Amino acid sequence: MFNKWFCYFILFLLVSVSFAKTDLEIEEAIHDVISQRHPKDTPGWWLDLGPGAPSVIISMYEKTTQTYTKVRLVEGLAFFKDDSRALEFLKQQAEKTDEDVIRHSVIRNIGFTHGVAEIDFLSKYLHHADSQTRLVTAQAIQKIANSRSQDIIERYKKEEKARWILDRLDGKFQAPIKPLALVSSSEDNVNPIFLGFWKGYFVYPKRESRNLELVQTNLQISGQTKTDVKGELMLFFNGKKYKTYILKDLKLRNKKLMAFLPKEILAEIKPIKSSIKSKAGSSEITGEIQEFEDIILFYLSAKDFAGSLVLRKE
Repeated sequence: MFNKWFCYFILFLLVSVSFAKTDLEIEEAIHDVISQRHPKDTPGWWLDLGPGAPSVIISMYEKTTQTYTKVRLVEGLAFFKDDSRALEFLKQQAEKTDEDVIRHSVIRNIGFTHGVAEIDFLSKYLHHADSQTRLVTAQAIQKIANSRSQDIIERYKKEEKARWILDRLDGKFQAPIKPLALVSSSEDNVNPIFLGFWKGYFVYPKRESRNLELVQTNLQISGQTKTDVKGELMLFFNGKKYKTYILKDLKLRNKKLMAFLPKEILAEIKPIKSSIKSKAGSSEITGEIQEFEDIILFYLSAKDFAGSLVLRKE
């Protein structure tokens, strides 16, 4: 009898090992889902990758230089709330990253998945120098919605000096009227409304059929002054493959943007061009931010070919 049950146990182990995903299979599955035009991953999908997934996600994060990929990996890693390695890694990224969008993603996702258990960690970012980080943190704590989180937010409101942050927390909408921490003269600084992560679509007519093509697009704008500002444009082609481009000669003034798309984008989409000439190998785009009651939209249009971008601030 003992030998019989021992054999069953060994068989169970062999079957379990045979069905467990390898690191390569996990990485390929993650790459496929985060590259989709309309991702449909859920917390359950990430957890079904198995207990080995957090180490794979961390490895993928450390290897990539793409901001969007890092944000998506942060989202997935946060679902493994019972894995101490995952939580510690996320905290480290929030503390050491220079990219606001990654810090914001970590704060949002830790707040969502861990809630009151990590409220002390979240609370320290209520005093961060970056105003958008303070807002993201306050909103994450606010969503925990228990007596302790309410007390923390009420105390924070008495200390916060930025009126626009307080309005957002109270359900009102008011755009920042000036940067909170200037590093030089105000004219040298970028309007903070530009900074952060934008998601939307690039719409243009196809040359062959003139039907409109809809391409998922993400835009990250970072930097504090007009000399160090950077625009990173991510386009998703063929449903899941994405490419990243850096906007050239990026200029921001008030709520308007001007830049040039690199020639690689033009080669990819093969646009219908107008008779207007631009810099060789590039195409000029201009855009303007418009504020509504509870959303901020960014409209950009190409000057010398048929195409427009509509983006929403995350």
